[in-house]
Amino acid sequence: MNLRASRVIFNQIRCYCYKPVRRVSLPPASKLAPKASACVDNFSLKNEFKSRILATGPIPVAAYMKQVLTNPAGGYYMNEADVFGSKGDFVTSPEIGQIFGELVAAWCLNEWTKFGRPAPYQLIELGPGKGTMMRDVLRVFRRLGASDGMSVHLVEMSEHLSEVQAELLCRSSEE
Repeated sequence: MNLRASRVIFNQIRCYCYKPVRRVSLPPASKLAPKASACVDNFSLKNEFKSRILATGPIPVAAYMKQVLTNPAGGYYMNEADVFGSKGDFVTSPEIGQIFGELVAAWCLNEWTKFGRPAPYQLIELGPGKGTMMRDVLRVFRRLGASDGMSVHLVEMSEHLSEVQAELLCRSSEE
């Protein structure tokens, strides 16, 4: 292969490779970070993203999604608005009816039985929303006498939703 042919192949391959993004030069610090009192009054995700992009260039989609969903100052799941259910922005299967949570409980019990019903054991739910599915799962476990030795761990980023879950699950355990 001659040099010209190798350059053509290299250029063809390069077309499909990751191209680094040209970073902008940093503006003066006074433009990046306004005075502290102004930050408290005018904080928004838009300003945060703008500052971050000016400082470091483009941000990954994963970092963007994490901020818009879980940022304590303005993330979608961090406010106290009801985003789940018929009054919210979307409906999940556990919010429609209890059958989904009961089927998940049946599957969990089946898997637990396959392992010889070890105790203690944990049920872990990631992003439990209002806690509706875990309430349905726990109800089935209690009715079948499988709740001894069990602990529940809910992985939740929103303080507000954690409070909603605690109220729902503590109230339903008393019933």
